[in-house]
Amino acid sequence: MENLLSKENLIKPKLFRFHNIKRPIVKNTIFLLFIISITSFGIVSCKKNKNQDNEPEFYIKAKFNGTEKIFINATGKITHGVDINNNPVGDALSADADDNTEGIELGLAPYTGDGTYTLGGIEDSTIGYGKEVGNQYQVYFSQSGTMTIQVSSDRFEGTFSTTIIDDDTNEVIEVTDGKFVVKRQPDQTEVIY
Repeated sequence: MENLLSKENLIKPKLFRFHNIKRPIVKNTIFLLFIISITSFGIVSCKKNKNQDNEPEFYIKAKFNGTEKIFINATGKITHGVDINNNPVGDALSADADDNTEGIELGLAPYTGDGTYTLGGIEDSTIGYGKEVGNQYQVYFSQSGTMTIQVSSDRFEGTFSTTIIDDDTNEVIEVTDGKFVVKRQPDQTEVIY
């Protein structure tokens, strides 16, 4: 007669029946998850940084007599000029940035849309630059040059080069390799007399 209590005939509890099977599955699963996480980390780490030059998101930069200066947190707006009867008389675009001791302002008047503009004196499309010298602030305005601009709903982008001059001292500065990405503020309407 067969012994029902023999080692071969005993029903093993579930935990013991799958003991030899579960261990390789758990090891393989952990190993597979480890490989996936390492691969994912590698893919994310290799992703190129969109802004490789570590430039801020919004800025105006240029070389002033060969020395690069960058002004951060640049903002700008389009002003819609109207006469006292609320009739349109033209648009102007302005953008500026400063660091408390120096500042730059870009101005296009009249602004007629994306394109290339010729820069002139104070009354025309211009680039203004100011710097603190001792207890005074020296101001320069462009005498000649060009600016290209492209406007979108959230920013102004473009390039410029110009010669600026301080009318008081006649100091001339060559501004080259100008580039800007300016955060667009809400447009404004202003009465022009």
